[in-house]
Amino acid sequence: NVRAIAQGSSELNISFACAAEDEKRVLRVLHDAFFSNHAVHIFLAGVGGVGGALLDQLRETADRDWSLSGIANSRRVSVARRRLDPALWVPELLNDDSAQDARLHDFRDCILDTPGRRVFVDCTASDDMEELYPQLLRRGVSIVTANKKPLERLASWDAIRSAEREGPGRLFFEATAGAGLPVVRTVQDQLETGDVVRSIEGLFSGTLGFLMTELRAGKSFSAAVREAHERGFTEPDPREDLGGLDVSRKLVILARLAGARLELGEVRTESLVPADWFELSLDEFWEKLPELDDELASRAREADEAGRVLTYLATWKAEKARVGLEAVSLDHPCAAITGTDNLFSITTERYADKPIRVLGPGAGREVTAGGMYADIRRALSRRTQL
Repeated sequence: NVRAIAQGSSELNISFACAAEDEKRVLRVLHDAFFSNHAVHIFLAGVGGVGGALLDQLRETADRDWSLSGIANSRRVSVARRRLDPALWVPELLNDDSAQDARLHDFRDCILDTPGRRVFVDCTASDDMEELYPQLLRRGVSIVTANKKPLERLASWDAIRSAEREGPGRLFFEATAGAGLPVVRTVQDQLETGDVVRSIEGLFSGTLGFLMTELRAGKSFSAAVREAHERGFTEPDPREDLGGLDVSRKLVILARLAGARLELGEVRTESLVPADWFELSLDEFWEKLPELDDELASRAREADEAGRVLTYLATWKAEKARVGLEAVSLDHPCAAITGTDNLFSITTERYADKPIRVLGPGAGREVTAGGMYADIRRALSRRTQL
């Protein structure tokens, strides 16, 4: 209402009464209504592979509806003091003399102290976001994320969803499950229209799908992993993909959306690398990786000789969750998946005989960035409330 009045009047006196703890929030909205030159401030954490691709996409469509107002990487935090040319976002912000050493609470304070509508974009793989998300949501900051780690623990998931209900901020997390594929929205749409999700199954990792395709083509496992890493299909540390943890996180997120009270540790997860390899340095891991070639080649060959296809399958059904290698029949929907494509098969009460299937690329920086950009547009379309 204040914004509408402000737009229609050149001179206005306003008085209001509020609790002391709400005073800053009221003043922030008043400031935004009368003095802000642009509608939405975007703050971006993480300017690596996905973050860099997202910046490229934002530059191509830069308009007056929003402004990139802050950037943080693992070393520096910087907030813009004026509207920046999109071509100069990274050099001006991260090379600015006023940029600070990276501290998450400093970036949080910068976001919260900025008047107006705000969107925080998390392109990191940081473990330190759990406490930040609820704080931002309660203060009206919407969040767009590809980072699965803050949603990993059930207690953290509950705290974040509770903060959404209590505050005006909203969480957009499409890219946590299927990169740019509309998987989260598909599940949400069914639930919001009264349907019940009974099971979720599929090939949730473009990385592991690519590796299985290369194995079937006769390439060694270690060579396939190196190629996937070089092409940006893996996490920075490929063990996060090979250990099945990334797939398990996706399955947990989708199962919780469907109503399951599932902890990550309850997912039976088969790792493609020995447990003690996670203690190695990354260089030591790459050196030892060829030791797995014979075993994986043998499993792919055995599946082929049995007229089946080796795939890395994720399944949630009847409150039980499993992630791991499975030799599926040729008529299984995952049998025909190749390359980095993902397949999500969602069985509901409405779609009991023929499940909903979402198919498409599930790995790659540009694809993931595209999913995040779509979520940013959805966040921008919302009006933040007091």
